[in-house]
Amino acid sequence: MVWIQNLSRAVDYIEVNLTNEICFDEVAKQACSSSSHFQMIFHVVMGITVGEYIRNRRLCQAAVELLKPNSRIIDVSMAYQYNTYEGFSKAFTRFHGVAPSKITRGTVRIFSPFTVTVTIQGGYEMAWKFNNNFHFWINWNEMDERPSQGITTAERYKNLIQWANDAKQKNPLVFNAITEWLLNDSHWVTDAQLIENEQILMQGVLARFNEQNARLRAYFKELEPSGVVNEAVFAALDKFDMKLSEKIFDDFDDLRERSLREKIAGVPMGCFSNENAENLGYINHLSECDAKVQWCLFMPDLVNSR
Repeated sequence: MVWIQNLSRAVDYIEVNLTNEICFDEVAKQACSSSSHFQMIFHVVMGITVGEYIRNRRLCQAAVELLKPNSRIIDVSMAYQYNTYEGFSKAFTRFHGVAPSKITRGTVRIFSPFTVTVTIQGGYEMAWKFNNNFHFWINWNEMDERPSQGITTAERYKNLIQWANDAKQKNPLVFNAITEWLLNDSHWVTDAQLIENEQILMQGVLARFNEQNARLRAYFKELEPSGVVNEAVFAALDKFDMKLSEKIFDDFDDLRERSLREKIAGVPMGCFSNENAENLGYINHLSECDAKVQWCLFMPDLVNSR
């Protein structure tokens, strides 16, 4: 398949030149194609445009550079072809969710280089092992558009209630899967596994819940003056955010030790008895916090009575 080899050469060229100015015509030349045809094929096959791919790879690598000692934001921004600090900071914050000055290992959003074979691998898939199974996402773009479509505040809030009801059914099963993953020793042996697992846990789970909570809180604040919001949800989000911010290990490499993973994992929900009730584990605490937010939406009377 010549076209696979051509795409691979183009991707390799991009990767080598992330810190240089990249001309689309030159990229297309690596694939033995015209610029317009190459960009069309790339978009169809890869699912994003060439420009988006280059931007995502640069912002990912910029974060990695900023984690190094004595790195300077202005130097990194210029290295990755941003002419102004303001432009770099805006793009970086939109991509990673934090400003360049606030980046940490736990907040880096990984976008891996594409590898082109019979299938396409790379991009964001590594960190979404569990993220894709959680019932995280409300269609925020659709929600934001609804006021202009004449949809009432009560109807918008009703959609959040439906999301909470669906999440209540699905999320506990995913938390159980995380517990089983943590307790499976075969996943925690090699350095490569630890690197991948850090992305799965820190980006695919914890960072995504932080992002979800921030968006929910902002949305509830917007709806609050209408009187439809159950005020208990803000306390539930506070408790959830506090649990997410807890330091559960000093270094991710510590998770090679099964004893620490057992402490984090606890036991799967539904497996409790008087003997193991104290071994709830960090993951099950997160599950409880997640459920409390959902209960505040679809069972507000019960929550307020507790």
